[in-house]
Amino acid sequence: MHSVRPARTGTAHVVTTTRKYKDRVCRTHLLRRSYREDGVVKNETLGNLSHLPEEFIDLIRRSLQGETFVPLGQAFEITASRSHGHVQAISLVMQRLDFASLVAAKPCRERDLVLAMNWLLERQDSIQKKLSRRHLGEGSLVLYDLSSSYVEGSCCPLARLGYSRDGW
Repeated sequence: MHSVRPARTGTAHVVTTTRKYKDRVCRTHLLRRSYREDGVVKNETLGNLSHLPEEFIDLIRRSLQGETFVPLGQAFEITASRSHGHVQAISLVMQRLDFASLVAAKPCRERDLVLAMNWLLERQDSIQKKLSRRHLGEGSLVLYDLSSSYVEGSCCPLARLGYSRDGW
Protein backbone atom coordinates (compact mmCIF):
# COMPACT_ATOMS: atom_id res chain seq x y z
CA MET A 1 0.00 0.00 0.00
CA HIS A 2 1.32 3.45 -0.81
CA SER A 3 0.28 6.82 0.51
CA VAL A 4 -1.47 9.27 -1.78
CA ARG A 5 -0.08 12.77 -1.60
CA PRO A 6 -2.43 15.65 -2.25
CA ALA A 7 -2.05 17.47 -5.56
CA ARG A 8 0.44 20.28 -5.40
CA THR A 9 -1.96 23.13 -5.02
CA GLY A 10 -1.93 25.95 -2.57
CA THR A 11 0.22 28.99 -2.12
CA ALA A 12 3.95 28.74 -1.62
CA HIS A 13 5.57 31.09 0.85
CA VAL A 14 8.72 31.56 2.90
CA VAL A 15 8.53 30.92 6.62
CA THR A 16 11.30 32.27 8.81
CA THR A 17 11.75 31.00 12.34
CA THR A 18 14.16 32.47 14.84
CA ARG A 19 15.53 30.53 17.79
CA LYS A 20 17.91 31.71 20.46
CA TYR A 21 20.40 29.22 21.80
CA LYS A 22 22.70 30.55 24.49
CA ASP A 23 24.26 33.70 22.95
CA ARG A 24 23.46 32.74 19.36
CA VAL A 25 20.42 33.51 17.29
CA CYS A 26 19.60 30.92 14.62
CA ARG A 27 17.29 31.74 11.72
CA THR A 28 15.77 29.08 9.53
CA HIS A 29 14.12 29.90 6.21
CA LEU A 30 11.80 27.26 4.78
CA LEU A 31 9.94 27.28 1.48
CA ARG A 32 6.50 25.95 2.32
CA ARG A 33 3.06 25.59 0.84
CA SER A 34 -0.27 25.54 2.55
CA TYR A 35 -3.12 23.29 1.42
CA ARG A 36 -6.37 21.86 2.71
CA GLU A 37 -6.93 18.21 3.32
CA ASP A 38 -10.33 17.06 4.53
CA GLY A 39 -11.12 20.64 5.54
CA VAL A 40 -7.95 20.97 7.63
CA VAL A 41 -5.17 23.44 6.72
CA LYS A 42 -1.84 21.67 6.42
CA ASN A 43 1.69 22.78 5.50
CA GLU A 44 4.31 21.01 3.45
CA THR A 45 7.98 21.97 3.47
CA LEU A 46 9.26 22.17 -0.09
CA GLY A 47 12.81 23.13 0.74
CA ASN A 48 15.22 24.66 3.21
CA LEU A 49 16.50 28.07 2.04
CA SER A 50 18.64 28.78 5.09
CA HIS A 51 21.90 28.32 3.16
CA LEU A 52 21.03 31.18 0.78
CA PRO A 53 22.08 34.80 1.35
CA GLU A 54 19.43 36.98 3.00
CA GLU A 55 18.95 39.10 -0.13
CA PHE A 56 18.08 35.98 -2.17
CA ILE A 57 15.58 34.88 0.43
CA ASP A 58 14.03 38.34 0.32
CA LEU A 59 13.76 38.13 -3.49
CA ILE A 60 12.08 34.72 -3.28
CA ARG A 61 9.67 35.97 -0.62
CA ARG A 62 8.76 39.07 -2.65
CA SER A 63 8.38 37.05 -5.85
CA LEU A 64 6.00 34.60 -4.17
CA GLN A 65 3.96 37.59 -2.99
CA GLY A 66 3.48 38.62 -6.62
CA GLU A 67 6.21 41.19 -7.19
CA THR A 68 7.67 41.04 -10.68
CA PHE A 69 11.38 41.43 -11.37
CA VAL A 70 12.99 42.18 -14.70
CA PRO A 71 16.63 42.17 -15.78
CA LEU A 72 18.24 45.58 -15.35
CA GLY A 73 18.71 45.89 -19.11
CA GLN A 74 14.95 45.61 -19.59
CA ALA A 75 13.99 47.85 -16.68
CA PHE A 76 14.44 51.05 -18.66
CA GLU A 77 13.60 52.07 -22.17
CA ILE A 78 16.13 54.29 -23.91
CA THR A 79 14.14 56.95 -25.72
CA ALA A 80 17.04 59.17 -26.73
CA SER A 81 20.78 58.95 -26.51
CA ARG A 82 23.62 61.23 -27.43
CA SER A 83 27.08 59.95 -28.14
CA HIS A 84 29.79 61.57 -26.09
CA GLY A 85 33.00 59.63 -26.70
CA HIS A 86 34.21 61.83 -29.51
CA VAL A 87 33.44 64.97 -27.50
CA GLN A 88 35.29 63.56 -24.51
CA ALA A 89 38.31 62.70 -26.70
CA ILE A 90 38.44 66.22 -28.16
CA SER A 91 37.99 67.74 -24.72
CA LEU A 92 40.90 65.72 -23.35
CA VAL A 93 43.16 66.74 -26.24
CA MET A 94 42.17 70.39 -25.75
CA GLN A 95 43.03 70.16 -22.05
CA ARG A 96 46.41 68.58 -22.75
CA LEU A 97 47.24 71.26 -25.32
CA ASP A 98 45.99 74.03 -23.03
CA PHE A 99 43.85 74.97 -25.99
CA ALA A 100 42.06 77.79 -24.17
CA SER A 101 45.29 79.79 -23.91
CA LEU A 102 46.02 79.16 -27.58
CA VAL A 103 42.67 80.59 -28.62
CA ALA A 104 42.80 83.66 -26.37
CA ALA A 105 45.18 84.62 -23.57
CA LYS A 106 42.38 85.80 -21.26
CA PRO A 107 38.97 84.26 -20.62
CA CYS A 108 36.26 85.69 -22.84
CA ARG A 109 32.90 84.72 -24.26
CA GLU A 110 34.43 83.81 -27.60
CA ARG A 111 36.96 81.50 -25.99
CA ASP A 112 34.22 79.80 -24.00
CA LEU A 113 32.07 79.29 -27.10
CA VAL A 114 34.88 78.54 -29.53
CA LEU A 115 33.60 75.13 -30.55
CA ALA A 116 30.22 76.54 -31.55
CA MET A 117 31.36 79.72 -33.44
CA ASN A 118 33.00 80.61 -36.74
CA TRP A 119 35.22 82.86 -34.62
CA LEU A 120 37.62 79.90 -34.34
CA LEU A 121 38.18 79.79 -38.11
CA GLU A 122 39.19 83.43 -38.08
CA ARG A 123 41.87 82.60 -35.49
CA GLN A 124 43.11 79.38 -37.16
CA ASP A 125 46.36 80.89 -38.48
CA SER A 126 47.24 82.39 -35.09
CA ILE A 127 46.45 79.13 -33.29
CA GLN A 128 48.56 77.07 -35.69
CA LYS A 129 51.53 79.44 -35.28
CA LYS A 130 51.29 79.21 -31.48
CA LEU A 131 51.12 75.40 -31.65
CA SER A 132 54.11 75.17 -33.98
CA ARG A 133 56.20 77.49 -31.75
CA ARG A 134 55.28 75.43 -28.71
CA HIS A 135 55.75 71.93 -30.17
CA LEU A 136 58.05 72.14 -33.20
CA GLY A 137 61.75 72.80 -33.37
CA GLU A 138 64.00 73.55 -36.33
CA GLY A 139 63.82 70.67 -38.83
CA SER A 140 60.83 68.99 -37.15
CA LEU A 141 58.81 66.48 -39.14
CA VAL A 142 55.04 66.97 -39.30
CA LEU A 143 52.75 64.16 -40.45
CA TYR A 144 49.21 64.81 -41.62
CA ASP A 145 46.30 62.40 -41.75
CA LEU A 146 45.49 62.04 -45.43
CA SER A 147 43.22 59.04 -45.05
CA SER A 148 40.33 60.61 -46.96
CA SER A 149 42.43 62.36 -49.59
CA TYR A 150 43.16 61.47 -53.20
CA VAL A 151 46.05 59.00 -53.46
CA GLU A 152 48.36 57.76 -56.23
CA GLY A 153 50.48 54.65 -56.34
CA SER A 154 51.60 51.64 -58.32
CA CYS A 155 51.83 48.73 -55.83
CA CYS A 156 48.53 48.72 -53.95
CA PRO A 157 45.24 48.49 -55.88
CA LEU A 158 43.69 50.88 -53.37
CA ALA A 159 46.39 53.45 -54.18
CA ARG A 160 46.59 52.88 -57.95
CA LEU A 161 47.05 55.92 -60.14
CA GLY A 162 43.91 58.00 -60.12
CA TYR A 163 42.06 55.99 -57.44
CA SER A 164 40.05 58.00 -54.89
CA ARG A 165 39.09 56.08 -51.78
CA ASP A 166 36.09 58.44 -51.44
CA GLY A 167 34.81 57.18 -54.79
CA TRP A 168 35.60 60.25 -56.90
